[in-house]
Amino acid sequence: MQVSPSIITASSDSNSSTSTVNVTVRDEYDNPVSDGETISFTKPQYGTLSSETATTQNGLVSITYTAPKSVPPDGTDSFIAKSGTAQSDPIVITIANLSGAVFDENVNPIEGADVYVFSPKYSAKTDSEGNFKLFIPPEEEHTVLVKKGNSGKIDTIYKISKEDIKSGETFELPIMLQD
Repeated sequence: MQVSPSIITASSDSNSSTSTVNVTVRDEYDNPVSDGETISFTKPQYGTLSSETATTQNGLVSITYTAPKSVPPDGTDSFIAKSGTAQSDPIVITIANLSGAVFDENVNPIEGADVYVFSPKYSAKTDSEGNFKLFIPPEEEHTVLVKKGNSGKIDTIYKISKEDIKSGETFELPIMLQD
């Protein structure tokens, strides 16, 4: 089973946040099932699926998950794929409540920077555009550390107050690293 991306932000009125879910369906001998087998999906508690059923092709089914407009209390939503009497483990999507981007002093995105949040510890690595997404407990104080490269040196420390991370909302944190 493949979920891409597995961490998304909540949808807004002007922008839907989606994730593609690809499920490989195998028989009891671990072979891909025949084309045309119908796979059903349980309804997620918060978001929506593009379809309640999908038909296998080459042993695969694909559906789209659309995030809710607010972040679920624990930051996740889940559903299950079913075929006959068999079913998948829960398919879990994380809805981020902290997202941002890391840039250098010339406003160039920094790929591969590590973003750490302590109290408790969470981490993410920035993508090619410097973006990161995390779910952290709302309404708590957090310390965000950013490290670029393998030097082990912490480049930036941010404090996030408990008023900034509100339940059901995503907090944007742009981070500018200085050399």
